[in-house]
Amino acid sequence: MRKISNPDLSQFSSIRLLSQGGNLYLLEGINDCKYLEELYKKDKKPFIVGNGTNVIFYPFVKRDIVKLVKHREIKILKENKNEVYIQVDASYHLKSLLRICLKEGWSGIEGLVGIPASLGGAVSMNAGSFGYCIGDVWTKITVWTPNGILEIKKEEVNLEYRKCDFGQRDYLILDVVMCLKKKDSLKVKEETQKWYLKKKQNQPLSYPSAGCIFKNPSFTKSAGQILDECGFKGVRKGDVCFSTKHANFLLNLGKGRAEDAIYLIKKAQEEVLKRYGFLLDLEVILLNL
Repeated sequence: MRKISNPDLSQFSSIRLLSQGGNLYLLEGINDCKYLEELYKKDKKPFIVGNGTNVIFYPFVKRDIVKLVKHREIKILKENKNEVYIQVDASYHLKSLLRICLKEGWSGIEGLVGIPASLGGAVSMNAGSFGYCIGDVWTKITVWTPNGILEIKKEEVNLEYRKCDFGQRDYLILDVVMCLKKKDSLKVKEETQKWYLKKKQNQPLSYPSAGCIFKNPSFTKSAGQILDECGFKGVRKGDVCFSTKHANFLLNLGKGRAEDAIYLIKKAQEEVLKRYGFLLDLEVILLNL
């Protein structure tokens, strides 16, 4: 375990906004979970971050932050001619996992291309795109909780839109078991490339972002369409702006500050509430404690 005091938190979220933290704990495996237990015994509940894809930190965060950085491994548990079961460290990056899938001809997550998340973070947020969902392919997870290490099967979990409810308030995903289909590697590559090009056409991939800022309302048009109608495409404060390509994305154009992102988020919520009469729910996590 490594402890970093007053860390630069821009290095630990995908949007890379300037902000500062109190203490950051980098865990390198299950054995380091004892340090998590010590924090809980001191009644210090840390925030656990994966790749920081859906997180925007406030300018200064007092709360302790924990990140799992153990060695990234993939193990084949069993396979037949149609499918393969693999166990993957939760710290494994989706981009790296997709590269392995392309090489091996493993199918099931092609549509998740372009999501800058760790596998554990993707499972926790039930990430999905283009009809693909991480919840469709994982079968079991191993998690640390204050009550010990647990194995949780998918049928024990409540999967919702961008939410995975394990019945645990505090947890750290350690590894994930996935069931993927076997296909010709060229077909997997073609499918992945198709979704990447579509995502590149419709979403801003050239600048750091936190993905979609708001959840799509279930009762009306998408959050991106609503923000577009409210004139938020290209709206900027400092080095942070709503994308001109997709209004539900906030971009860091260089030296973006956390306070500027928070200002734009609140301004967008206020305008939508004023014009449409409802509040857009956040898909990202704003960490301000």
